[in-house]
Amino acid sequence: MSNTLSFGKHEGKTFEWLFFKQPGYARWIYKNGIHRQDHFSEEEGDHFRNLYDRASNLGGTCCRCHERPVTRMGLTTSFKHHELLAVGFYCDECEYQGGACTGYYRASFFVEAYTLEPHEQKMVVDEIQRHYICAGNLTQKRMEEFFGDDDNFTGLISGFFEQQWGVV
Repeated sequence: MSNTLSFGKHEGKTFEWLFFKQPGYARWIYKNGIHRQDHFSEEEGDHFRNLYDRASNLGGTCCRCHERPVTRMGLTTSFKHHELLAVGFYCDECEYQGGACTGYYRASFFVEAYTLEPHEQKMVVDEIQRHYICAGNLTQKRMEEFFGDDDNFTGLISGFFEQQWGVV
């Protein structure tokens, strides 16, 4: 399995890279069924779908209490301009404690609540990186480790990713 795109403007980039750097393009590939077309082998299509399912169901630990599991993502916007100011990952009991308006949505690389501007989508992915991977360069190995760690996701078959794709 090559795990890289063989077409388009991101040809040669890995699937994991796509989710971290161009999540809108990853969503477009999935929503249009391209991962099931000739551009992907059956194994690659299955791998892409598994990454998509994981990217859509973030878990982990609440950024506020650092104890309970993440159940929602908070998007804080400015009152005046309705621009995205902050992104946080919370449990059912915690919430954003600032003064700006915060909407809560499913924790995901893909925000379906409203259309984000490209720089706002980058803020979401940057916060995912900061919250789940921490500081440092976002290497291919770190991206693979992120997607391979069941603790980063919720509502999925435990160990499936490791069993199917050999990711530790």
